[in-house]
Amino acid sequence: MYKFWGLVRSPLTIFLIIIYLDETQQGYWYTFINLGALTVFAELGFTAVITQLVSHEFAHLTFNDGKLSGPSEYVDRLSSLVLYSVRLYSRIIPVAFAVLAIFGSVFLLRAHEGDIGWISIAAWVLYCLSGALTLIVTIGSSIVQGLGHISTTQRILFFGSALGTVGLVLGLWLGLDLWALGIGGIINFITCLYLLVRKYPSLIGQFREESLKKHESPSSQVLSLQWKFAVSWICGYFIFNLMTPLVLYYIGAVEAGKLGLSISIIRALSNIATAWGTVQIPQLNMHVSRKDFTKMNALIKRIQFQSLSIYILGVIGVIGVLLFVFPYFGWQDRVLPIREMLILLVSEISVVVVFNFAFYLRAFKREPYLFLSVGNAILSTLVITVSLWWLRSIDLMIILYTAAQLTIMVVATLVFFDRKKKYQLA
Repeated sequence: MYKFWGLVRSPLTIFLIIIYLDETQQGYWYTFINLGALTVFAELGFTAVITQLVSHEFAHLTFNDGKLSGPSEYVDRLSSLVLYSVRLYSRIIPVAFAVLAIFGSVFLLRAHEGDIGWISIAAWVLYCLSGALTLIVTIGSSIVQGLGHISTTQRILFFGSALGTVGLVLGLWLGLDLWALGIGGIINFITCLYLLVRKYPSLIGQFREESLKKHESPSSQVLSLQWKFAVSWICGYFIFNLMTPLVLYYIGAVEAGKLGLSISIIRALSNIATAWGTVQIPQLNMHVSRKDFTKMNALIKRIQFQSLSIYILGVIGVIGVLLFVFPYFGWQDRVLPIREMLILLVSEISVVVVFNFAFYLRAFKREPYLFLSVGNAILSTLVITVSLWWLRSIDLMIILYTAAQLTIMVVATLVFFDRKKKYQLA
């Protein structure tokens, strides 16, 4: 439910941005979002690790009257993981908020045009606060998912996102501009936190009781697993979130707004396309456990065909909208020119293909694309920075970025076929 809600939320938000924001505000809107993604440096894949470890301990436990029931050693281990997470995040969240707010404010004030006012900086600080608070919900939902309550988590996140979107819409309608981002985020946080507390009062009470006991710290266990997630998530920021802030910094808010909106449209398409692979992850895992590689190979072929077909149809639809609908309403200046859009649409094919290959290989509990992600992050950062800092050229940045992503796709494909054989023979 939550993932498919994003398919509605993305086009709705894009429409509202065009209607209620001017071109400069649009640039700061998408810069806020991409700078806000720096919270990845606070999380560093921690929640994914906690979900995995909690699920491992909960495999020996059950729920009884809303509380954990089973051998005390597993209750103690699971409780220690939860308490460790809460204590760690109680320290991380204030620091993350302060660092992000200060760094972002300095970045925005020193940007190319330097025309952002202090009211907009205050809006940025509110958005940082909403992002920091959302980390509380993130760790809570990761724990609940580890307990096997995936559908419950999805419902909670859906209602939070839906009400947050309502707050965002009202904020834009009332003329609050950039403040709408933070308002929507705060409403999302409050809704999710309320629903989590209401759903699991007995479990929360049990963890409070466990907090009075002494538990062995699971930090070494967490860190031994976290580093791979951390590297992958950091790389993701430099690959997917770096362009828009640097365009604002070196060229200006208007061009950053065009790029940000264009990327938002393209990422919405790739998210729809990769959803076909995401829902098949459990099936891929089961094929590995049964060593049914014939069906597994047939499944990945079907996933790639479906994903690429959906993506290509989406590209045709987007091009049609850009050529006929946007000019009709006078919106053609809110996105990149059609040539640049086409180049970026080609680059996103690599995301669809590589993500699906990664779903397949991760079913073997391996992460063969880790070093490729590092290489992609370095290469992407290099071409983006050189193009903007040295040559001040968005066109060159887009061309070089696309060339880099297509190169990575070719290498990832070669790695896929090599590792697929090795993993199946192991």
